[in-house]
Amino acid sequence: ILKKNGEQLGLVINDILDLSKVETDQITFEYMKVKPLQIAQEVVSLMSVIANEKKLELSIEDDGSAPPEIATDPTRTKQVLMNLVNNALKFTKAGSIKIKLTGYWENSGEKCCAFEIIDTGIGIPPESKEVLFKMFSQGDNSMTRTYGGTGLGLALSRSLARAMGGNVRLIKSEVGVGSTFRFTIQSREDLMPKIDKSLGIQQNEVTQKIQPDELKGMQILLVEDSPDNQELIKQYLERYGAHVEIAENGEEGVTKALANGFDIVLMDLQMPVMDGYSATAKLREKNFRIPIVALTAHAMADVKDKCEEVGFTTHLPKPIDWRQLVTTVKLYAYRH
Repeated sequence: ILKKNGEQLGLVINDILDLSKVETDQITFEYMKVKPLQIAQEVVSLMSVIANEKKLELSIEDDGSAPPEIATDPTRTKQVLMNLVNNALKFTKAGSIKIKLTGYWENSGEKCCAFEIIDTGIGIPPESKEVLFKMFSQGDNSMTRTYGGTGLGLALSRSLARAMGGNVRLIKSEVGVGSTFRFTIQSREDLMPKIDKSLGIQQNEVTQKIQPDELKGMQILLVEDSPDNQELIKQYLERYGAHVEIAENGEEGVTKALANGFDIVLMDLQMPVMDGYSATAKLREKNFRIPIVALTAHAMADVKDKCEEVGFTTHLPKPIDWRQLVTTVKLYAYRH
């Protein structure tokens, strides 16, 4: 619950950052095959704490007509759905919120899917419907005082949905009865990238059984400025037999990497003195061939591209998942 809600907080912060990207058409998407029902289940899992606190029923209804798998950006899709569910939870005092998964046919003949978010909340008066999707707007001025929020959720959700080829719109609403919003998604298989093993670990590799001595004898350099992250990652790796040496910034990391015979380098991107990009570029200029793994809290496409350009072998997203960490080190570590 702590981990999931930490991720939830990160998404809230990202909503604010995404606003500027939407307005300047700088949003990037990573399309892959996902299961719409699984996305709905993950959102319910994340939002169930809030629903339980308010004594509201939060459920999923699958009418069986949606395609079982579509090509979309799972992070952005979940972000939109979470915004809509969070909005429903905020404005519902009693009763329920339901995510209804359904399918529909596009004019092109393509089978698409939609999420309908149905609540028993306060409803929206007719005169307020036209401002719902405007930035920093809510139904009326009293709502901010009563319910809080910035008024970004619906506007950002619609912008993201449209950028992915879908839409968010209000289907119906009645004051005192509730509202229904519809989030449509098109499958964008034409925009899916080719799988490149150098850019990440595939799921079947991550979930393989990890042995107690998986990293026995490995020499690992961790270049990371945060004492908390140093301690956490070091314990993860040493638990499976590795020896870990720490450098606190990119400059120190370059010096240690060149002086010692490490099997792999784990490199944070944002550090004082010298960042991870500069440190990795400098090492590659000196013909350093040992694998370097980027540790990044910003695993979007533009960051991945920059990591590849400067010479990183692959990347790991933060917060660190210990299984993915151990598997990545095992897979990429240099064998002397």
